Amino acid sequence: MNSKLLISKKEAALSLSVSLRFLEGLIGRKELRARRLGRRVLIERRELERFARRDHLLTAEQSSPRQTSQDPIASALEMPQDAQQCVTEG
Repeated sequence: MNSKLLISKKEAALSLSVSLRFLEGLIGRKELRARRLGRRVLIERRELERFARRDHLLTAEQSSPRQTSQDPIASALEMPQDAQQCVTEG
């Protein structure tokens, strides 16, 4: 049994079976809390367990960066999905 309270990003990525880059993205998006001790970034073991037990309902939009149009008018006319639902329901 591993009794460490804080683990490195590399160890956390291995525990969650994800890449280090993906784990860093979770930390950056505040989906996974981390602590800085000097130059090291460490994650509490219970934080990993909380994250792993949480329901993850990611849509394709949320999991990949949104591609924006190069045309500023087209970008301005794009309607968010939430707004489309309101229009069709109303």
